[in-house]
Amino acid sequence: MGVEFEGEPSASSGGVDSDCIDVGCARPLVGLSGESCGFGVRGLVAVWVLVGGGLLGVARSLSPASAGLGTHQQLGLPPCSMRMLFGVRCPACGMTTSWSWLTRGDLVASASANLSGMLLGFFVLVLLVLGLRLVWYGRCLSRRVNWWVGFGVVFLGVLSVAEWLVRLQFD
Repeated sequence: MGVEFEGEPSASSGGVDSDCIDVGCARPLVGLSGESCGFGVRGLVAVWVLVGGGLLGVARSLSPASAGLGTHQQLGLPPCSMRMLFGVRCPACGMTTSWSWLTRGDLVASASANLSGMLLGFFVLVLLVLGLRLVWYGRCLSRRVNWWVGFGVVFLGVLSVAEWLVRLQFD
């Protein structure tokens, strides 16, 4: 005649929590659901982790342009077409420079080159951690984490356009 508390295994179940059966008696991992991801999903996420990590690695290997934009030209890419044709910055102008500063830990220079680029770089770092956890544990992201990832994508898109419109007024 013991008192049972919510979340504790009952004596009638033999001391086994019903949630424990579904997830293999492992404690829930923050951000991951109990659902198993297939190898296809894990493979796609692993490729994304390599691409995202590779982009950050490339940004680290570049020397940030002192002008705040143009760092991408070290990769053999041409100058910004929008800047060449219309004389105004595009929404992505300064993002490579921003990532290059971010990977060096200079947040002020990163934000001044392109604030949304700096936040995108942080977002990619968070996604890398989530992706590595998904690949390692083989569990899908929780609904809450999926919602926040989607919100982050939309937020960064809106912020990028807003920042661009503000920069157009001051350049």
